[in-house]
Amino acid sequence: MNRSEYHIRNLLMMEDQVKWHLREWRNQPFVRNQMIQSEEISESAHEAYLQKLPHHPTRQVYLLMEGETPLGVMNLDWFRETDSLEFGFFVIREHDQYRGLGALMEYVILEHAINELAVNEVFCRTLTTNEKTIALHRKFGFQSLGKETLETGNLLLRQSISPQEWQDKKDGLKRMLMRMAPVTDIQWQNGGS
Repeated sequence: MNRSEYHIRNLLMMEDQVKWHLREWRNQPFVRNQMIQSEEISESAHEAYLQKLPHHPTRQVYLLMEGETPLGVMNLDWFRETDSLEFGFFVIREHDQYRGLGALMEYVILEHAINELAVNEVFCRTLTTNEKTIALHRKFGFQSLGKETLETGNLLLRQSISPQEWQDKKDGLKRMLMRMAPVTDIQWQNGGS
């Protein structure tokens, strides 16, 4: 596969079959066990989600694609009133977990949020048991802002990065990721803002 075939697609611009696969991907135990809402998503709940998504004022869902193959899902919630963006992502196939796709998605999300959307803060909330993802965010320059306890008793860690903190870290990360993919050439297709 040619390294330059990575791109980002808006879920809403994909075929219905792909939109329905999102539920299957999200319900896989290796994915949902790391989610804030870890219960399985029913078919009716997913249908309601898909119907609301085009009208949601802040949420956008994208797929990291390699050619025509979806590799990862990225959720972005843009809060214009505070100029901040919350994100989350997951890898679709369990055997792809250690390919560096999480780092690739994090890089393109940060570049998009800070350079295209011009937000003042990018943040994420991660279950404290998801140590690898928390470590990845730290590697990217995220600072820990505190923990919150969910009704389930699980702890969430909130991490944040400013545009300046990202500028300080991105060149080193870009060099590392360029071995895997030409991160500067990855395009957001079909509604990337």
